[in-house]
Amino acid sequence: MSASENNQEGTSKGNGEDEVTLGEVLRQQKELDDEYEQEYLEVLGGSDDKMCTYSQGYIKRQALYACLTCNPEARTDPTKRAGVCLACSYSCHDGHDMVELYTKRNFRCDCGTAKILAVRCKFDTVKLDQNDKNVYNQNFSGLYCTCHRPYPDAEDSIEDEMIQCVLCEDWFHSRHLQAAVPASNSFAEMICGDCMSKHDVIHHYVGMSITKVDDSVLDTTVDPDVSLNTTEQNDTTMDDSHKEGEEGKVEELLKDEINQSIMNIIEINKSNIETSDTLDQEPPAKRQKIGTDTTVAKCTKPLLVGEKLPGATFWPNDWRKSICSCEKCITELKEQKIEFLVDLEDTVLSYQEKGLAKVHETTEDRAMRAFSQIDRQQQINVLTGYNKLKENLKEFLHSYAVSDVTVTIDDVNRFFRTMNEKDGK
Repeated sequence: MSASENNQEGTSKGNGEDEVTLGEVLRQQKELDDEYEQEYLEVLGGSDDKMCTYSQGYIKRQALYACLTCNPEARTDPTKRAGVCLACSYSCHDGHDMVELYTKRNFRCDCGTAKILAVRCKFDTVKLDQNDKNVYNQNFSGLYCTCHRPYPDAEDSIEDEMIQCVLCEDWFHSRHLQAAVPASNSFAEMICGDCMSKHDVIHHYVGMSITKVDDSVLDTTVDPDVSLNTTEQNDTTMDDSHKEGEEGKVEELLKDEINQSIMNIIEINKSNIETSDTLDQEPPAKRQKIGTDTTVAKCTKPLLVGEKLPGATFWPNDWRKSICSCEKCITELKEQKIEFLVDLEDTVLSYQEKGLAKVHETTEDRAMRAFSQIDRQQQINVLTGYNKLKENLKEFLHSYAVSDVTVTIDDVNRFFRTMNEKDGK
């Protein structure tokens, strides 16, 4: 095969090595580029990289950075922690020592505020309001996990993935979660063990999680004097036949609590039936009044069953849809400052979908969106200029077509120079 033929085939051959076509190399590179672009859009695509987000207030979710050049004290002093938006990280803190924080919820940019006095925001030079609602965890100091180490950590030789808690938004090494981590494609969100211990309400929904209990970190012993938290405690004590080992104790305890949960459900249904029968017997006027009062959403929070397990829990997509949003439960969530759980747009998945949607927006879509944002006179000018360009370009290309001459890049550049000269007259 000649050199020219080899170039046309696009192959490279080594001594005894497999041949690799240029097409394969380009295809592999494209796959890497596509993968990088998707990761970029998942993290940054939902954020604004052109304008500071300060004026928009507390953004539901956005990509954030901590600047340790402007705030070196933040490494050791939690009161000095601050965060900046994506646009400010590019324009106001270019070349600085930046900590990538991935995304955080309900945050307003600190660039140029009293939190970061070392630099003035290039987008908004006057920022008077303080961001009192911002929450700063240890990530803003460049530290993560219960081990309080940086990431990446030059002193950590163990390869391990980091997983973000959906409540505190800290990141954890999987080996420090006190739970066996399921396959990455089988769960959407994780709640760390510390947050599980702080928020009792989450334990009501643990039956919806896909958590695999790690026996190596659990204490399976049960207090022999444990009593059941039911309305019939005296009638539910465990007899001697149920005390043949710790496993029997746990199993019987769970059975009794499940039975009690079933009885509670039966009582609720019975109460609903009795209420319905009473409504049928009431006069129409009174029935309408009672019916109005019963429009309040019924509580759907599951009953607590079994022991509270230590360690992290893992949750599938859409588990938040099952969280009760009755008035009592919403109040409870607000008291624990986790009411964002009932907001489906709060999820990282929702944020990522907004970023990935930009991939599917064509050039024509972006042009039409920009066109719709200008006034009528400007739209007329744009359409007039477009039609003029189209007719001149059609005439220009026709001359090459009839003479069967190839159009070169120099020809195209000359065409646009001529057009610009005519418009300049």
